[in-house]
Amino acid sequence: MFWLRGSSVTSETTENIKRKRNAIMLKRILTFGLTVTLAGCLQTMPDKPTRPTLVRSSDDSRLCYDMENAAKLGTYIIELERGYDR
Repeated sequence: MFWLRGSSVTSETTENIKRKRNAIMLKRILTFGLTVTLAGCLQTMPDKPTRPTLVRSSDDSRLCYDMENAAKLGTYIIELERGYDR
């Protein structure tokens, strides 16, 4: 039995103390969960790489790139895959 200031604590008071303690624990758990969730949601994606300007020539409904433009296009595609696979 609990003693506060010389008077006994009734079972109703004990239940109120338990409810308040449970409410405080619930608030702490929800606050922690919300913090973790927001921390995960606030992570930003890397900047999208700039799309290269390519010079192409059409030949019989095909697109042809020279070696320099093909390399730019390949680098751009790889940067896209790296940035958005995470």
